[in-house]
Amino acid sequence: MDDQLWFARDLEQWQRWQKRQGPALRRVVRWVKDRRGRDRSPEQFELIGDPERAAVLVAIDSLGPTQTAALLAPAKLLYDELPIAIIGPAGTARSFGSDSRRRITAEDLRAASWASLRHVLGVGHYLPLGALGYEISRRHGITFVVVQHGLLAPQVPPLPADATLLAFSAVDGDYWKSGRDDIAVRTVGSQLLWEASKQRAAPLDGPGIFLGQLHGAELPRADFAEAATMYCHSTGAHYRPHPSEMDLLSRRTHARWRRNGIEFDLERRPLAQARGPIASVFSTGVLEAAASGKPSWVVHPDPPRWLRSMWERYGMAPWQPHGDREPTPSFPLPSQEPAAAIASLITKGDLSAT
Repeated sequence: MDDQLWFARDLEQWQRWQKRQGPALRRVVRWVKDRRGRDRSPEQFELIGDPERAAVLVAIDSLGPTQTAALLAPAKLLYDELPIAIIGPAGTARSFGSDSRRRITAEDLRAASWASLRHVLGVGHYLPLGALGYEISRRHGITFVVVQHGLLAPQVPPLPADATLLAFSAVDGDYWKSGRDDIAVRTVGSQLLWEASKQRAAPLDGPGIFLGQLHGAELPRADFAEAATMYCHSTGAHYRPHPSEMDLLSRRTHARWRRNGIEFDLERRPLAQARGPIASVFSTGVLEAAASGKPSWVVHPDPPRWLRSMWERYGMAPWQPHGDREPTPSFPLPSQEPAAAIASLITKGDLSAT
């Protein structure tokens, strides 16, 4: 298979690869430093709930749309059924809609008894809070549940040992499991795409949007830049920078594009409200737009084989200049809302593989 996982088991190997990418690792380090600076403490997080009573711990590392949909949406449903605790960066309580929060350190969380804990949810164990949640789960013999939050490129971090994966699809579940016998998989679908499918797409009476991925480690930065340049110049689309595109090289690229006439989309409205088609190299936003009925494509001047295979796995339609290819179709949705399915599985404790 052209897009087999590069790191099926070894997180340290993945971390070494990330380090070699340079800017990708610096972004993680900067994220940690920024958070520490805001919190005035080396390891201080926002906590909702009581660790001594919680049956479920949700560890969220980012309040971006993908993790918010994957983790906070089911947590809101679980809140009415079970005692839960949520750890996350500053702003987590506001995103969750809770007035009850406190600051807490990693050592406080490690020292808690977690006497009632049955499950820990996260998007993996490769970022600080997910790693802390996984550590707590291992220490107390608790199931760690990975909720898929984005599309799977071959460079995705490996799943934690003995985890249960709640996947977008059976294909994604098999792909990320990668033949391992310690991983249980349940298919629940994507909450982000479910929510997008309920939005009414705006009329196509304005410029399209190219979703930036200059921060990505999966391809050379020049590939992401060339794809964006080609599409924006050819179609008049506006460029929407990824929130992580704050490094010096990205800012210089943005300045050059502006000098060359590329306009920027800085309003960051939901993609369904965009006035034109959506494009990217392989952003989840391509499927999000398609789910809302918005035309969307993927773009690369000379895609490597793994990228072509990834496009095919998700049914993403390559953009062709002067072509008339049909846009990306809507990703298949389950009959039950994914957040509700996740909450039901956790409440019932029904996390064995199917």
